[in-house]
Amino acid sequence: MSAVAKELVAAAKAQPDLRELDIARSPLHPAPAVDTLDAAIAAVRAARTWLWLHPAQVTGVHLQVGTQLGLAAHVLTADGSLAMTGGWRQAAIAAAELRAAPAAGPAQDTVAEMGEALRWTRSLLGPAARGHMQHRGRDAARLGSEMLLMAAALHRGLRTATQRRNLFVRGDAILERPAGSLVYRAAPHWRPATADDDLVRDLSRALWQIVGSGAEGDPASMVAHVLAQPPRPRAVSPAAAESRSPKPDVLPDDRACPGPRQAEGGQPNPAGTKTLTAVSGSEAVEEGGDPLLGDIAILD
Repeated sequence: MSAVAKELVAAAKAQPDLRELDIARSPLHPAPAVDTLDAAIAAVRAARTWLWLHPAQVTGVHLQVGTQLGLAAHVLTADGSLAMTGGWRQAAIAAAELRAAPAAGPAQDTVAEMGEALRWTRSLLGPAARGHMQHRGRDAARLGSEMLLMAAALHRGLRTATQRRNLFVRGDAILERPAGSLVYRAAPHWRPATADDDLVRDLSRALWQIVGSGAEGDPASMVAHVLAQPPRPRAVSPAAAESRSPKPDVLPDDRACPGPRQAEGGQPNPAGTKTLTAVSGSEAVEEGGDPLLGDIAILD
């Protein structure tokens, strides 16, 4: 345990202070106008953080505006290639057919934040706006990378809203005959959506496709997959951080640190020096093996 503690301390020296993290703000009322990329990203982060922390208040309009925003951002990233819009396009089509009670309070503020980001993103899709955005490809990629966590938050909200019977789908039409008329008319009929409905399944599958998970499963595993690859610089492994700090001549326990220090026959390996390597966050999460429990505050 002493050796592990020393490794953790050495690894922490290369990491930023927690106080320097940029915590997403709450949705504002009224929603500030979005006219720059940074403002759009701030709106997306505020909206998705609220959606993740309040899945029980997610309604159909959140799913509709969120998937439309994702589609617009993905089209901007794809630079007009419709062949690359599969996941978001399918999600937007499915979400458009869902109905729910109107949003109110902070839920409506979240919709307004996403709506402003959607308006600004759509304004960049026209041919006349292509020359107004410097570094178009890089900025579009930044906005697109922010939408992965949005897809995870929408999937979480969809799951909770379906369990709480907050979403509705069109059921079989009911024939009604107005008083004094001989003609029947088909009246629309809405019923609570379930996990077995085609629209819910299509939307859930499309959001999973966006995140990139291999197959559907527990939402926590999907979020772990997304959080493992955030739009940040790659983390340095503890072994790499340890190589930067002075090493003692003798380790507390040679068995606790196998590798290039010792060859198969127990002889020292002079050529087996550790090199500075970087591992993605996904390796660290997958090696942990513990599921994510409870609510996770998304810090961006």
